[in-house]
Amino acid sequence: MTGKLRLPSLNALRVFHAVAQHKSFRQAADELLVTPQAVGQQIKLLEDTLQVTLFERKGRSIELTESAILLSHYVKAGFDEFSEGVRRVTKSNYRDRINLNASPYFATHYLLPRLALYREILPGADLRLTTMVDLPDFGRDDIDMTVQWGYGNWPDYETTLLVPDPKIICCTPAIGEKIKSAPDAVHPARHRQVEAPVAGHIAAPRRGAGGR
Repeated sequence: MTGKLRLPSLNALRVFHAVAQHKSFRQAADELLVTPQAVGQQIKLLEDTLQVTLFERKGRSIELTESAILLSHYVKAGFDEFSEGVRRVTKSNYRDRINLNASPYFATHYLLPRLALYREILPGADLRLTTMVDLPDFGRDDIDMTVQWGYGNWPDYETTLLVPDPKIICCTPAIGEKIKSAPDAVHPARHRQVEAPVAGHIAAPRRGAGGR
């Protein structure tokens, strides 16, 4: 039977988070409005609780150990989640997180290759990406912005055209010779000329296939 994991004190983790960000006990103390000695005591308490060394002291500077680097990622994510939870409960308008929705294709082929540029422009912002094809429910899904394919007929939302999406109609040379203008391309007779061969191809039995 395994026991419940004993977590360090929240105050010790908060002090560790500040030290990991500044890589300095004194700067962390200034941020937390305490003395460097108090910071050192909390770090010592955290190291004793975890039974690992978090910082290597080299003269007046400190360096994070591998354990500290790993822990700092989770601690930062945890405090970010705390902040987001408080923001939602208090309905605060301020936050540095942006929830963006896009189709899987647009996210994969356009957004992901440009994330590095986004972080250079807004290094402090936290971009959260979701992928839904249909227009999301902004309130229910907690979405700030969405990239949608369409004709811009969303009167209830503020919209901006990002890129045009032209379409090219392809057909056989025989049908192409009969199309002289745009109305010819949508004429019902042209549709039947295409649909009949396609339907016949789908319905035709395949050679080599057999059954009992």
